[in-house]
Amino acid sequence: MLSKHLRVTFLVALLSTYALQARAGASLFVDDATLTPAGRCQVESWARTYTPGQELTAVPACTVDGTEWSLGVSQLHNASSSTLLGPGIKRVFRDFDTHDWGVGLSVGTAWNVTRGHLDGWNVNVPMTFALDSQRRVVMNTNVGWAQSPGKHGAVTGGIGFEVAIAGHWAMLAEAYRDTHAAGEAGIRRYLSEDASFDVLVGADRGQTHSAWVTVGFNIVLPKE
Repeated sequence: MLSKHLRVTFLVALLSTYALQARAGASLFVDDATLTPAGRCQVESWARTYTPGQELTAVPACTVDGTEWSLGVSQLHNASSSTLLGPGIKRVFRDFDTHDWGVGLSVGTAWNVTRGHLDGWNVNVPMTFALDSQRRVVMNTNVGWAQSPGKHGAVTGGIGFEVAIAGHWAMLAEAYRDTHAAGEAGIRRYLSEDASFDVLVGADRGQTHSAWVTVGFNIVLPKE
Protein backbone atom coordinates (compact mmCIF):
# COMPACT_ATOMS: atom_id res chain seq x y z
CA MET A 1 0.00 0.00 0.00
CA LEU A 2 1.30 3.48 -0.85
CA SER A 3 2.12 5.82 2.00
CA LYS A 4 0.00 8.77 3.10
CA HIS A 5 2.78 11.02 1.83
CA LEU A 6 2.35 9.73 -1.73
CA ARG A 7 -1.42 10.13 -1.53
CA VAL A 8 -1.02 13.71 -0.31
CA THR A 9 1.49 14.42 -3.08
CA PHE A 10 -0.96 13.17 -5.71
CA LEU A 11 -3.87 15.20 -4.36
CA VAL A 12 -1.78 18.39 -4.14
CA ALA A 13 -0.61 17.86 -7.73
CA LEU A 14 -4.16 17.26 -8.95
CA LEU A 15 -5.60 20.24 -7.08
CA SER A 16 -2.73 22.45 -8.26
CA THR A 17 -3.55 21.51 -11.85
CA TYR A 18 -7.18 22.36 -11.13
CA ALA A 19 -6.16 25.78 -9.82
CA LEU A 20 -4.45 26.39 -13.16
CA GLN A 21 -7.76 26.36 -14.99
CA ALA A 22 -8.99 29.85 -15.78
CA ARG A 23 -12.51 28.74 -14.92
CA ALA A 24 -14.09 25.36 -14.54
CA GLY A 25 -17.76 24.44 -14.55
CA ALA A 26 -18.32 25.31 -10.88
CA SER A 27 -16.56 22.70 -8.71
CA LEU A 28 -16.03 20.41 -11.72
CA PHE A 29 -12.67 19.73 -13.37
CA VAL A 30 -14.04 19.88 -16.95
CA ASP A 31 -14.69 23.41 -18.20
CA ASP A 32 -17.62 24.59 -20.33
CA ALA A 33 -17.86 26.96 -23.30
CA THR A 34 -19.76 29.71 -21.49
CA LEU A 35 -18.86 32.93 -19.69
CA THR A 36 -20.18 34.82 -16.71
CA PRO A 37 -23.01 37.02 -18.09
CA ALA A 38 -21.68 40.21 -19.72
CA GLY A 39 -21.12 43.02 -17.25
CA ARG A 40 -21.71 40.75 -14.24
CA CYS A 41 -19.62 38.81 -11.74
CA GLN A 42 -19.99 35.41 -10.14
CA VAL A 43 -18.39 33.40 -7.36
CA GLU A 44 -17.86 29.65 -7.61
CA SER A 45 -16.81 28.08 -4.31
CA TRP A 46 -16.34 24.62 -2.89
CA ALA A 47 -14.98 22.58 0.01
CA ARG A 48 -13.26 19.30 -0.82
CA THR A 49 -12.23 16.71 1.75
CA TYR A 50 -9.90 13.80 1.06
CA THR A 51 -7.61 11.50 3.05
CA PRO A 52 -5.76 13.07 4.75
CA GLY A 53 -6.66 16.70 4.12
CA GLN A 54 -9.11 19.37 2.96
CA GLU A 55 -9.30 22.12 0.34
CA LEU A 56 -11.28 25.36 0.42
CA THR A 57 -11.55 27.27 -2.87
CA ALA A 58 -13.31 30.41 -4.10
CA VAL A 59 -13.17 31.63 -7.70
CA PRO A 60 -14.62 35.12 -8.31
CA ALA A 61 -14.93 35.98 -12.01
CA CYS A 62 -16.22 38.94 -14.03
CA THR A 63 -16.82 39.40 -17.76
CA VAL A 64 -15.71 42.68 -19.33
CA ASP A 65 -15.82 43.33 -23.11
CA GLY A 66 -16.29 39.65 -23.91
CA THR A 67 -13.42 38.42 -21.73
CA GLU A 68 -13.86 36.66 -18.40
CA TRP A 69 -11.27 37.48 -15.74
CA SER A 70 -10.97 35.20 -12.73
CA LEU A 71 -8.84 34.76 -9.63
CA GLY A 72 -9.06 31.44 -7.85
CA VAL A 73 -7.92 31.22 -4.23
CA SER A 74 -7.32 27.76 -2.74
CA GLN A 75 -6.29 26.87 0.79
CA LEU A 76 -4.97 23.31 1.12
CA HIS A 77 -4.87 21.80 4.60
CA ASN A 78 -2.69 18.68 4.73
CA ALA A 79 0.85 17.54 5.50
CA SER A 80 2.17 20.21 3.11
CA SER A 81 -0.44 22.95 3.62
CA SER A 82 -0.29 25.86 1.18
CA THR A 83 -2.24 28.69 -0.40
CA LEU A 84 -2.61 28.87 -4.19
CA LEU A 85 -3.67 31.81 -6.37
CA GLY A 86 -4.97 31.00 -9.84
CA PRO A 87 -5.47 34.06 -12.07
CA GLY A 88 -6.94 33.32 -15.48
CA ILE A 89 -8.69 34.67 -18.55
CA LYS A 90 -11.25 33.09 -20.87
CA ARG A 91 -12.76 33.92 -24.25
CA VAL A 92 -15.63 32.19 -26.03
CA PHE A 93 -15.67 32.19 -29.85
CA ARG A 94 -19.03 30.46 -30.19
CA ASP A 95 -21.22 30.88 -27.13
CA PHE A 96 -23.17 27.84 -26.03
CA ASP A 97 -25.76 30.11 -24.39
CA THR A 98 -26.97 31.16 -27.86
CA HIS A 99 -26.00 28.11 -30.00
CA ASP A 100 -26.41 24.35 -29.85
CA TRP A 101 -22.65 24.01 -29.37
CA GLY A 102 -19.88 26.31 -28.24
CA VAL A 103 -16.10 26.59 -28.10
CA GLY A 104 -13.71 28.78 -26.13
CA LEU A 105 -10.12 29.22 -24.96
CA SER A 106 -8.80 29.74 -21.44
CA VAL A 107 -5.34 30.42 -20.03
CA GLY A 108 -4.46 30.16 -16.35
CA THR A 109 -1.54 30.12 -13.95
CA ALA A 110 -1.03 28.91 -10.38
CA TRP A 111 1.10 30.86 -7.89
CA ASN A 112 2.04 29.13 -4.65
CA VAL A 113 1.81 31.94 -2.09
CA THR A 114 3.18 29.82 0.76
CA ARG A 115 6.38 28.91 -1.09
CA GLY A 116 6.62 32.04 -3.22
CA HIS A 117 6.95 30.45 -6.63
CA LEU A 118 4.99 29.67 -9.80
CA ASP A 119 3.53 26.16 -9.76
CA GLY A 120 2.74 26.23 -13.48
CA TRP A 121 0.40 27.36 -16.24
CA ASN A 122 -2.07 25.83 -18.65
CA VAL A 123 -4.09 26.49 -21.77
CA ASN A 124 -7.42 24.78 -22.40
CA VAL A 125 -9.98 24.55 -25.20
CA PRO A 126 -13.46 23.78 -23.84
CA MET A 127 -16.32 22.70 -26.09
CA THR A 128 -19.95 22.27 -25.05
CA PHE A 129 -22.69 20.38 -26.92
CA ALA A 130 -26.44 20.06 -26.42
CA LEU A 131 -27.26 16.39 -27.06
CA ASP A 132 -31.00 16.97 -27.35
CA SER A 133 -33.23 19.81 -28.55
CA GLN A 134 -34.41 20.67 -25.01
CA ARG A 135 -30.83 20.81 -23.65
CA ARG A 136 -31.61 18.26 -20.99
CA VAL A 137 -28.35 16.45 -21.73
CA VAL A 138 -25.22 18.61 -22.10
CA MET A 139 -21.72 17.32 -22.83
CA ASN A 140 -18.50 19.24 -22.17
CA THR A 141 -15.14 18.24 -23.65
CA ASN A 142 -11.70 19.71 -22.95
CA VAL A 143 -8.27 19.42 -24.52
CA GLY A 144 -5.24 21.44 -23.47
CA TRP A 145 -1.70 21.59 -22.16
CA ALA A 146 -0.34 21.96 -18.62
CA GLN A 147 3.25 22.95 -17.81
CA SER A 148 5.11 23.09 -14.50
CA PRO A 149 8.57 24.70 -14.10
CA GLY A 150 11.38 22.18 -14.56
CA LYS A 151 9.03 19.36 -15.57
CA HIS A 152 7.75 17.88 -18.80
CA GLY A 153 4.44 19.34 -19.94
CA ALA A 154 1.37 17.16 -20.26
CA VAL A 155 -1.60 17.03 -22.60
CA THR A 156 -4.80 17.46 -20.60
CA GLY A 157 -8.29 16.36 -21.51
CA GLY A 158 -11.68 15.55 -20.13
CA ILE A 159 -15.31 14.81 -20.81
CA GLY A 160 -18.29 15.62 -18.62
CA PHE A 161 -22.07 15.35 -18.69
CA GLU A 162 -24.94 17.19 -17.03
CA VAL A 163 -28.30 15.45 -17.26
CA ALA A 164 -31.46 17.25 -16.12
CA ILE A 165 -33.75 15.14 -13.97
CA ALA A 166 -36.89 15.90 -11.96
CA GLY A 167 -37.56 19.50 -10.99
CA HIS A 168 -34.47 21.63 -10.42
CA TRP A 169 -32.08 18.68 -10.07
CA ALA A 170 -29.35 17.49 -12.43
CA MET A 171 -26.94 14.56 -12.45
CA LEU A 172 -23.23 15.26 -13.03
CA ALA A 173 -20.45 12.93 -14.19
CA GLU A 174 -16.98 13.53 -15.62
CA ALA A 175 -13.57 12.03 -16.29
CA TYR A 176 -10.36 14.08 -16.50
CA ARG A 177 -6.72 13.33 -17.24
CA ASP A 178 -3.37 15.12 -17.20
CA THR A 179 -0.49 13.08 -15.75
CA HIS A 180 -3.12 11.11 -13.78
CA ALA A 181 -6.69 10.10 -14.49
CA ALA A 182 -9.60 11.06 -12.23
CA GLY A 183 -13.36 10.84 -12.27
CA GLU A 184 -16.28 12.05 -10.20
CA ALA A 185 -20.06 12.04 -10.15
CA GLY A 186 -22.80 13.73 -8.19
CA ILE A 187 -25.85 15.95 -8.24
CA ARG A 188 -26.62 19.64 -8.72
CA ARG A 189 -29.56 21.53 -7.26
CA TYR A 190 -30.53 24.78 -8.98
CA LEU A 191 -31.73 27.12 -6.25
CA SER A 192 -32.60 29.84 -8.78
CA GLU A 193 -31.54 30.97 -12.25
CA ASP A 194 -28.37 32.45 -10.72
CA ALA A 195 -27.47 30.00 -7.92
CA SER A 196 -26.74 26.29 -7.61
CA PHE A 197 -25.47 23.75 -5.09
CA ASP A 198 -23.30 20.68 -5.93
CA VAL A 199 -22.37 17.48 -4.11
CA LEU A 200 -19.75 15.27 -5.79
CA VAL A 201 -17.79 12.11 -4.99
CA GLY A 202 -14.54 11.50 -6.89
CA ALA A 203 -11.47 9.30 -7.08
CA ASP A 204 -8.28 9.02 -9.10
CA ARG A 205 -7.82 5.99 -11.31
CA GLY A 206 -4.10 5.61 -10.71
CA GLN A 207 -2.21 3.54 -8.19
CA THR A 208 -2.93 5.91 -5.30
CA HIS A 209 -6.70 5.28 -5.32
CA SER A 210 -7.30 8.62 -3.57
CA ALA A 211 -10.92 9.64 -3.06
CA TRP A 212 -12.69 12.88 -2.17
CA VAL A 213 -16.06 14.46 -1.48
CA THR A 214 -16.85 17.97 -2.75
CA VAL A 215 -19.61 20.36 -1.73
CA GLY A 216 -19.94 23.46 -3.90
CA PHE A 217 -22.01 26.63 -4.06
CA ASN A 218 -22.15 28.88 -7.14
CA ILE A 219 -23.82 32.26 -7.54
CA VAL A 220 -24.03 34.97 -10.19
CA LEU A 221 -24.09 38.33 -8.43
CA PRO A 222 -26.82 40.90 -9.17
CA LYS A 223 -26.02 43.49 -11.79
CA GLU A 224 -25.30 46.92 -10.33
